[in-house]
Amino acid sequence: MFCRYEEILNSKDLFNNERVRNIHNTDAYSYNCAGYALGTFSWYHPFDENAYDSLFSDSNTLENITQQTVSYMLKDFEGRLRLISSLEELEKNEYAIAYRVSSDGDFHFMRKARTRWHHKRGSTLTILTESEDNVLNSIWCDRYDGPIVLMAMRRK
Repeated sequence: MFCRYEEILNSKDLFNNERVRNIHNTDAYSYNCAGYALGTFSWYHPFDENAYDSLFSDSNTLENITQQTVSYMLKDFEGRLRLISSLEELEKNEYAIAYRVSSDGDFHFMRKARTRWHHKRGSTLTILTESEDNVLNSIWCDRYDGPIVLMAMRRK
């Protein structure tokens, strides 16, 4: 089975709770950085799309945007996603996710494998790798400059 965007939208399992979709059987145009990192292998936005304009308004701070979007994600992935303050808090059945927003109204996710971090930019086909130092100590992709949030995602 090779999943495409239309099939995912019509799926009863948008968050891939059954873990059917993966990098090998899902068209790379069908998921964004969040879909890759969170394992949904679908397009995921960490906010209610109807609230985008108010969320990313000039009067809202990056810290507040980050807090609101993280709260949204924790509800969507209740029981599977949790906040952590360091990578040492990861349990055996979890992998790390790093998340941050940008000043220009976008967001980005990365996920950690054993020794390297990986991420996918929007609808690109390529999975990129980053060193831990780049992920934890620099601006991502020359634009993601909000607070870095570390989370643990439970594997199935």
